[in-house]
Amino acid sequence: MGGDAHVDQAAGWLGSPMGALVLDGAGDHAATTGPVVSTSRSFAVAGWVTAAGRPTARSAVFSQAGSTNSGFTVRYDPSAADGAGGWQVEMPGSDASGAVAQRAEHSAYQSQLDWDHVAIVYDSFADVLRLYVNGWLEETEERVSARWHTIGFDATGPLQLGRTKTAGAWGEHWSGVIDDVWAFSGVLTQEQIQTLAGYTELPSDSPF
Repeated sequence: MGGDAHVDQAAGWLGSPMGALVLDGAGDHAATTGPVVSTSRSFAVAGWVTAAGRPTARSAVFSQAGSTNSGFTVRYDPSAADGAGGWQVEMPGSDASGAVAQRAEHSAYQSQLDWDHVAIVYDSFADVLRLYVNGWLEETEERVSARWHTIGFDATGPLQLGRTKTAGAWGEHWSGVIDDVWAFSGVLTQEQIQTLAGYTELPSDSPF
């Protein structure tokens, strides 16, 4: 852990007995000792997050570092979802400065008083990147929270909680709490994502 990052036993989602990671947005972060997924192959990353206040600037919750860029970044972006603000996942096509990135966005955001379950799934065989919030893949007439022809590079650095790397610099520090983070090799189905999000069965209004 870096900065003032710490684990608070009372801060977890639904009182998680392991506690949760608390970050102040001023350089705090946590990282693994090495990569946890291959970002050029199929993978999924998910976790529960809450903010100290609705972010007014891009703020990252999960990423995995390369030399220059993160192989993927999951963030809240105030300009996402047609300017309304929402969750976003970004995958650059290379580890070079100025690399073109593919993005998927989701307008769901509850409030700083509530938790959001945020998950991404990258399918390297189909070249598809998907973003789920609270178990759902958002679809509207104008926008689908999945982008085709997404080809990632293999970011071989550690998994990062609470920050990301762009053009060789760390930034977008998260202010809030992160809990119950899972990372998987391979593709997860929507039903599996919903299990991680706490559903024991599909809600009655599920379209699936």
